[in-house]
Amino acid sequence: MTKPPSRHNAFTLTELVVTIGIILLLSALVMPSLQRAFSSSSKTKCLNRLRQIQTASITYAGENNGLFPAVNNSYWGPNYFPASIYDQTLKPYLGERNAIMFCQGELNKVRNPQLASPDYAKSYITYQYFNYGGDFSGTLTGSNKPNLTRTSTAPGSLPLWGCMATSGGGRSYGHSDPGVSRPLSGMCVVNVDGSARWVNGTDLEAYAYSAATFYWPTPKR
Repeated sequence: MTKPPSRHNAFTLTELVVTIGIILLLSALVMPSLQRAFSSSSKTKCLNRLRQIQTASITYAGENNGLFPAVNNSYWGPNYFPASIYDQTLKPYLGERNAIMFCQGELNKVRNPQLASPDYAKSYITYQYFNYGGDFSGTLTGSNKPNLTRTSTAPGSLPLWGCMATSGGGRSYGHSDPGVSRPLSGMCVVNVDGSARWVNGTDLEAYAYSAATFYWPTPKR
């Protein structure tokens, strides 16, 4: 009695190579979409967080004679917002500082509350507070420096908070720029009036200098 020919379920080498090629091709097609989706999601989270911080700042001002939280940051840069000041101003409205005051973009990979240097746990955050005590440059200099100290003098169209956007040593640090050798991609900002948006890097200007150069959206002339 003749035995039926045996059947092999294993892939041949050619089939395996073709299958791997198809998988690699599909991955190459899908990855850009996934990256865009992740980027969009992180920006949305960041903007929502900035809206929370803006609301807390407005609420605090409403209970303190219209004054926004004051930070003696003339020499340390706009990302200087120590835990001691946060606890006295925004904590009752936002909760724990390390859960809210740090950008949710790629920047969080290299600058986060757990880092020992810089001491973000106590002194610095990865958002910028534009109620800044140092000298402004760029479009608004000297007597044109914006007065963001209180609600009655703060123009609603100007940013109050934003992602840290800074450069130094040939590297950029921003929402989508975790210490990379390229120009800043952009930043999330929330205005005094509560409107929030993403601003491309080409629409930013240098406005403050400390150990690094800080950027914000270029005001309209």
